[in-house]
Parts: sequence; structure tokens; C-alpha cells
Amino acid sequence: MALNPVLQAREERRQERLDQIKQSTAVPRVRVTPKNDAIRKYIYHPRTGMRFPAEGSAEWPLDNFTKRRIRDGDVTIEHGRARGRPGVEQDENSRPHRRHSAD
Repeated sequence: MALNPVLQAREERRQERLDQIKQSTAVPRVRVTPKNDAIRKYIYHPRTGMRFPAEGSAEWPLDNFTKRRIRDGDVTIEHGRARGRPGVEQDENSRPHRRHSAD
């Protein structure tokens, strides 16, 4: 059964809008390597459930959890293997955190 052409055009426009929203809100992803075997065994990304493989790195979204693990030194970013939206900074160290000073 064919859809009404008006409804079909409306659905195509709706799908295009949803695709644009999905692309604009995509979280960049980075490859991270654990500091040691204990981190490899016990730490996983809570939102995605992504664990580290027996060897090598895992790809995690660059969200607050991942940034915290990087800042704590539990994981390090494999440079050159990051993916994400163009124009989005992949390395959180490239922009210093601004903290309130006690001046």
C-alpha cells in the first residue's frame, strides 16, 4: 500500500530533520588506553558499557566520565585515532580549565 504523496514528503522532511539533529548533537569519540591491568579489568564506560579488550585500547565517547578518567591519569588518549564531529576539539588538554582564583 503506497503512502499519500503529501504524507510521504512530510515523513522525508521529518527524517532529514532528525538526521541533522543527530549529527549536530553527536558526542565525539576518542580511543583510550588504560594505565595498567587493574584499570583494564575493572573500569568500563558506564553509559555505553564499553570495557577494555584484553589488549589495546577502547573507543569511548568524550564525555565528563572520560575526561575525568583522563584527568585522573587512569586512561590516556591515543592521539591520531580520535573520531568525532569536525571542528570539535578532541583533546581536552588543548583548552585549559578556568578556575576561580583566590586573588
